[in-house]
Amino acid sequence: MSHFIKFSDQKEKILFPGITARITHSDQVTITRVSLEKGAVLPEHQHINEQWSTLIEGELEMEVDGERQVVREGMTVFIPSDAPHSAIARTHCVVIDMFVPKRNDL
Repeated sequence: MSHFIKFSDQKEKILFPGITARITHSDQVTITRVSLEKGAVLPEHQHINEQWSTLIEGELEMEVDGERQVVREGMTVFIPSDAPHSAIARTHCVVIDMFVPKRNDL
């Protein structure tokens, strides 16, 4: 694996309608660059991985473990292991997600 990752070189994967990701892994961490179309819905789900999500572009309404907030550019959201979470893209959004441990299902 190179020390320098260019997300545009990674294969794009459709996660849900209107939501795509470019994904890279190390032995312990998964990093994704996620693009959400305006109005796209990330259904409630949960996973064993801790997740850190930084909004690079747009406005995203997120709910984490029952707490709802509008996330704006430059904000980071921490999602604990097994916490239910969901999102709705209020605008076109770009998010960088980090998962620990790495997500073998992506």
